[in-house]
This record gives sequence, structure tokens and C-alpha cells, in this order.
Amino acid sequence: MTLNLPLLQGIDAQQLLDMLLLPGCILILALAIGIALNKTINRRIERHMPGDEDSWQSILIDAMRGTPISFCLVSGLYWIQEIHE
Repeated sequence: MTLNLPLLQGIDAQQLLDMLLLPGCILILALAIGIALNKTINRRIERHMPGDEDSWQSILIDAMRGTPISFCLVSGLYWIQEIHE
């Protein structure tokens, strides 16, 4: 099964690699930074949080886990979009 995409007719494998290499690297770097920030923030929070898991502070912090990853990915996607304009 072949796809007939008129936009990709004049693009060879090297040009496709050139177009996707930088955005792919930016996205992987943004994900790695987000994961590292998330781990660092979670470690620091766990050190300073009291052991009560039913308090509103613990519930709020548990709800915010993963936010650095999402923020960094969205920032990376924005950066990719700005580069290609």
C-alpha cells in the first residue's frame, strides 16, 4: 500500500531526515528536562512534607505531580513551531 501525498513527492529520505532531526532532538531534550525537573521537585517535596497523606497539602501536591513534564513538553512544541515559521 502506497500513499499518494503530493507534498512528499519531491522529498527524499535525506531531506526528510534534515527536516525532522532538529524537531525530534528538541522534543527529546524537552522531555528529558521535564523528567529531571519532575524527579528533583518530587524529591525535595517528599523531604519537606509531613507524613499525613490526608491533608489538603498532600492532595494538592499529588495532583501537581507531572506538571513539569507537561510544561516542558508544551514549551518544546512551542519552540519547534517557532523555529519552523
